[in-house]
Amino acid sequence: MSKDFISTSEIVGESKHFYNYQTLVCAEHGEFMSATFTLKGESRATSCPVCVSHKRDHDYKKQLKEQEQKNQLATIKAVINRAAIPPSFEHCTFDNYVVYAGEIQTKVVNNLRYFAENFAQAKTKNIHGILTGSTGTGKTHLAAAVINELIKRGYTAVFATMSDIVNTIQSTFANKTQSKQSVIKRFIDIDLLIIDEAAVTNRDFDRNEIFDIINTRYHLKHPTLLITNIIDDLKLKLGHRIISRMQQGKFVQIFNWDDYRLKESNNLGV
Repeated sequence: MSKDFISTSEIVGESKHFYNYQTLVCAEHGEFMSATFTLKGESRATSCPVCVSHKRDHDYKKQLKEQEQKNQLATIKAVINRAAIPPSFEHCTFDNYVVYAGEIQTKVVNNLRYFAENFAQAKTKNIHGILTGSTGTGKTHLAAAVINELIKRGYTAVFATMSDIVNTIQSTFANKTQSKQSVIKRFIDIDLLIIDEAAVTNRDFDRNEIFDIINTRYHLKHPTLLITNIIDDLKLKLGHRIISRMQQGKFVQIFNWDDYRLKESNNLGV
């Protein structure tokens, strides 16, 4: 298969006999001198040198960005001692999510898909949100689908429970190899942070640490999503300051349908 871009240096050693030189026109950069040659029995011509240079720079920057993303996720994995999402949900996508509750469920799926596919816009508009509903309604599946979509698009995204974050911060008190501030910064710097079991706390310490993370992410326009079974619990446990931040973008997705596992059991006659 022929390459899109060929530079003269790439063909040295393959063919030293040019038939001629000719002036070609690049649609973007104008006229350039091209060498026509034979490579593996096929007549070829060198491409616009500016295009070749731009493509090489683009590929290099893309490679650097991909490596940076891998490094960031590896750092987070080391921090919370597992991958960006729970292993049992690594396969989750929007396409393999089962819609069984009609239009209301479809709307939530579409809202989260739009959020993921237009994440740059979500960052610009500083959209944060809440996923709320009873157990078994697919909150974690769709949260994982969002993360998988963002990682595919080159963003960094992490799913962590409230306990993951709090325990990781507290571990720095005994582990002097990393500071509390450096751990908190890692949760702040990622593009999207999804916090599950967000209402599972009764301590002021937990509330203050989570508020600092969410509040700083808010000012940096780094979206955060909270997952909870009952939104009133979230208000009670985390306080008005956090909920005010999370509801400002009015991105509250309510999973108001039956437990999928119970539905499957009923279908099986269990």
